[in-house]
Amino acid sequence: MDERIATSVGRGEPASSVDAVYEYDPEIRTYPIPERGTIEIRDCPESIDRQIERASFTVEAQGLYRKSQQAIGPAEEGREYEVLTIRLHDGGSTLRIDATDLVGTVSITPNATVRIDPKVDWEHIFDMLLAVYEQKRSAEYRGVPTDQVLEDGTDLKDVLVILAINFLDGLSTIRRRGFIRDLNVCRVNDMDGRGQIDLEQTLLNQAHGKLQPQWIQNEVDYDNAANSLLQYAGRTLLRLFQDGARDDWSRQHQRIYSELDREVARLEEMGVTSDAQRVGDYHELSVEDLPRQRRYYADALYVSKTILSSSLGHQFSDGRYELSVDYVMNMESLFEEYSQVVLENQLDEISGYDYLGATSEVAMRGSPTVTPFEGEGDVFHQPDHELIEGDETLAVLDSKYYAEGKDPVKRSPSRSRLFSYAYLLEADELGFLCPLMEPKERTVVQSDARLRVVAPQTDAGFSPSAYEAAIHDYLFAVLVEEEPALEIMREVEGPTPDGIETAICLEGVDATALPEVKSMSGPFAYRNKRQFSWSILQMAGRLSWLAGNITEFEDEGNWARDQIELELDDRSPYAYTCVPVFCSDRTRSEEWIDLYFINTGDDGSVESVRVDLRTEPSPP
Repeated sequence: MDERIATSVGRGEPASSVDAVYEYDPEIRTYPIPERGTIEIRDCPESIDRQIERASFTVEAQGLYRKSQQAIGPAEEGREYEVLTIRLHDGGSTLRIDATDLVGTVSITPNATVRIDPKVDWEHIFDMLLAVYEQKRSAEYRGVPTDQVLEDGTDLKDVLVILAINFLDGLSTIRRRGFIRDLNVCRVNDMDGRGQIDLEQTLLNQAHGKLQPQWIQNEVDYDNAANSLLQYAGRTLLRLFQDGARDDWSRQHQRIYSELDREVARLEEMGVTSDAQRVGDYHELSVEDLPRQRRYYADALYVSKTILSSSLGHQFSDGRYELSVDYVMNMESLFEEYSQVVLENQLDEISGYDYLGATSEVAMRGSPTVTPFEGEGDVFHQPDHELIEGDETLAVLDSKYYAEGKDPVKRSPSRSRLFSYAYLLEADELGFLCPLMEPKERTVVQSDARLRVVAPQTDAGFSPSAYEAAIHDYLFAVLVEEEPALEIMREVEGPTPDGIETAICLEGVDATALPEVKSMSGPFAYRNKRQFSWSILQMAGRLSWLAGNITEFEDEGNWARDQIELELDDRSPYAYTCVPVFCSDRTRSEEWIDLYFINTGDDGSVESVRVDLRTEPSPP
């Protein structure tokens, strides 16, 4: 354990809602605090108020200090996020510190920080960032797997590594395709010049006694807003790396730092400059402002703006104190971005097993702008996510990074906003995406619309895999109402519960035949019921691991065959098709066949019947 990280000596009084109490120690570097939590640091020196001011806190009143971060990005222009609030108690000897939902490290004095820990594990924050940056754990950085670069216990330093890797990758693309530059024409009188000689002006120079010819030169200028933003972000990342540098950092850590340092130096050699006074230019800059042929800047600018919006700037101090940079992440924004990535990925997964093409026109839109009044674009609503099919809205969703137990449906502003989105978009499927809530479904009495809290169904808390499964289930539940046959395709080709294996259970037929599930002349038509049931049973014998062949099923398979034919008899072969699916759960030593009947002559509805595959008991 790092001796410079404070250890709590207890909690506050039950009524005080203080999460942890620490004793001040000048050797302590970091004081942990939970997201949206409160801590106390006691027995502080008399100079603590001056030290807090040195760490760039704003003095709101006597004994009250705040640190804020201005948002970067047009959607949040002018907005400031409050990061920390410090109050002095007990005559100034006790600090009470309140954190918001921005997580990271923040200086409270020139030589001490608080580490704001997220509601979910740092490892999951790391996975969210990987998803947002379209990276995978197995992705390699310069031939080295990313997970070898990172530490076993993922924390904020690993997040910075991911930022640095993506920043360097973005710069690599720009370096390969070319930096944005301006060409400025200038004239130089010199004996040793370059460019073209202006003959007329040279003769005039000589007539006036000047022997130097005049050269017309093109000067390349790289110092524009886009390149300046890159350099500013690179310098900030370097400082963050320096603040977190340790003697035991791996060779890969050192390599990333060296490469980052080299890239920033190259930008400086190109004449690119940056400073805090140009933050306004960085704030306004969008990839849409760049020439179309320069849109390859997009990835690098995105990462740079992430760094810019998450760094709280520089704390300058005198004497022995060093320059430092705070770094925080807005968890609401990250979770919203992550949710959009998961929604898009899970929709792609559903489309992957949609053999009928029912989802070919379905798409996820992130932060769509809805203008209720014609010609008044400055009046708009903006839900987080919208599921659309052509011009129709199938579902409207909001991401809510709420603490465990806080139901967004019971919070009037959140509920009202979602209802207004649904009204404007004429949607009857509404959802709140929450990482730490219990899933729940409600029906709106007045309209029969459904409002669901979409959350992982697990007792172990949030994890990316559980959240992805919850999103998949939600999207599937919405889309299967549009095309009921998706239920069959999901069981055959989609995700299944752990330990369960599935396959088409029909002789000579596999998943490639699924586009014909509604065809009355295809492999799933059953006008010859005896032949159809025999084909099912024959395939079940081949797929079974409990029975070596069909003779090892109960009554040599006749019991299961009779059950299948009873179900076939109940439905007209001129109106229905049947898709038999073999299912095996090895953990429970169970096998069965799901018979999916599609009503092709009516509404396309699907019903399923389970037929157990019983095996003869082994002889004693």
